[in-house]
Amino acid sequence: MEAIGAIASVKAASAEQRVRSKLEEKLKKQLALSYEGNKLEIVATAGSLFIRSLCNVVLLYFGARLVISGLLSLGEFVAFTVMFTSFLFSLESISRLFGEWSEARISMERLNDVYESTVEHPYPDSMRILPRIQGHLRFDNVSFAYGQGSKPVLHNVSVELTPGLNIALVGRSGSGKSTIANLLLKLFEPTQGGIYIDGYPLRQVYADSIRKQVGYVQQETVMFRGTIVENIAFNSDSVSLDDIERVSKLAGAHDFVDQLPLGYQTMVGEGGMRLSGGQKQRIAIARALLGNPRILIFDEATSALDTESERIIQQNMDAIVKDRTTLIIAHRLSTIRRADLILVLDQGAIAERGTHEELLRKRGLYYYLVHQQTEG
Repeated sequence: MEAIGAIASVKAASAEQRVRSKLEEKLKKQLALSYEGNKLEIVATAGSLFIRSLCNVVLLYFGARLVISGLLSLGEFVAFTVMFTSFLFSLESISRLFGEWSEARISMERLNDVYESTVEHPYPDSMRILPRIQGHLRFDNVSFAYGQGSKPVLHNVSVELTPGLNIALVGRSGSGKSTIANLLLKLFEPTQGGIYIDGYPLRQVYADSIRKQVGYVQQETVMFRGTIVENIAFNSDSVSLDDIERVSKLAGAHDFVDQLPLGYQTMVGEGGMRLSGGQKQRIAIARALLGNPRILIFDEATSALDTESERIIQQNMDAIVKDRTTLIIAHRLSTIRRADLILVLDQGAIAERGTHEELLRKRGLYYYLVHQQTEG
C-alpha cells in the first residue's frame, strides 16, 4: 500500500508540474496577445487622429481658396465639410474596432482556458475519500513556493495539533499565515513535506471530502444575490431554519437579521449590498459554522466588525470552538490571548510557539508585536 501511495504521489506531482508548465505557457501567450492588441489599438487610434487632423487642414485650405476664387459656393463648401466629417467619423469607428477585436480575442482565450482546464485530480481512483474527521492535524517538514524558482513562502514547518485545540497563527504580513490555510484546504500542494489529517496524507485525499469538513471564514467576505438564508446555507444540501438561527446566534448575526423587514428571507444584492462590512462578516461566520465542521479557520474573521459585534463573538467563542480544531489567523493580537497555542511565523518558519503568557515571558518576536500594537 505504501508503494502504491508513493507511485500515486509521484504521478500526481508529475501531472501537477505538467499543468503548471501549461498554465505558464498560456499566461505568456495571453500577455503577448494583450501587448499585441494594445499596440494595435494605440497605432490605429494615433493614425486615425493624424489623418483626421491632416484632412481638416487640407479641407479648410483648399476649400477656402475655392470659395474665394468663386469656383465653389459657401453652401456647397459647408455641405461637403459635413459629409467629409461623417466619413472621417466612420473611419475612426472602424479603427476602434481593432481594439475591441483584440479584447474579444483575449476573452475567448481565457474562456478556452476554462473549458480546457484539467480536473483537480488527474488520477481520481488513487484518491481517498475522508470519513468524518476528528480534527487531528500534523504538518511534517512542510515547505511551499508559488512557482518554480520563486522564493519559498514556507520553510520546513512542523507542528502537530490535537483535536479541539484553539491555535492562533500570528506574524508580520507575508510570513505565510494564510498559505497554511490554503494548503490545508488543498488549494495548493506543498512543494516539500506532507500534511496529515487524522493520520491520512492530505496529498492523497480527495479535495472535496476535506473542504466539506472545514469551516473557512475569509478576510474578504463573498456574498451572492439572494436571501440571507440562501447566503448562509448555499454550501449545505439540507438544513433547517432552526440550524441557521442557531449558528447565526453564535456568530452574532441573529439580532440584526431579525430586525430586517423579512428577516432571514430578506434579499441582499450581489456582494452583500444593503449590508455593512461587519454584518456581512457575521453572516460569513454563520455560514462557516453550519454543518458543524471539525476544523474551523478564521482568517482575520473579526477585522471588519465593530466593537459591539466583536464583543458578542468573543463572548460566544467558547461555544464556537467547542469540540473543533480552530486555526485563528490574526493581526490584532488582543483577539487571541485565550488561544491554547500561539504559533509565531517569521519569514515562512515557526519562530516561536507557546501560550500568550509564555511568549510574553520569552520577550521575543511575539512580545515585540504585542507591544508594537499596544503603543500604536
